[in-house]
Amino acid sequence: MLVRRPWFVFLFGSLVALSVVFAVSADAQISPISVAQPRINLNFDETSMVPLRGNVHPLAQTKFDSGPAPVSMPASRLHLVLMRSTQQEADLHISSVCSRRKLAELSQVPEHR
Repeated sequence: MLVRRPWFVFLFGSLVALSVVFAVSADAQISPISVAQPRINLNFDETSMVPLRGNVHPLAQTKFDSGPAPVSMPASRLHLVLMRSTQQEADLHISSVCSRRKLAELSQVPEHR
């Protein structure tokens, strides 16, 4: 029966993680992924802004506005979700598949008897 020691498991896990990082970075150097092109190609016009239905808090009304927030105020719980372009989605899929394959190859450790 194989006895596992915590330090060995940690060391082995660290080596596997480093191997995956180096393998993925080596793959990225061999097969370059396209550089993301800017998708916002017009100037931003604040006069044509509209709230998205269902995305504005009920208390976000002009009557509750107390002016600009101080610069020192932390902005927590903000989420900006942008849709990826078709090319970005394809690049992400390829990168994900390559990473999973490398991880699968590295995790196949021969069994010692």
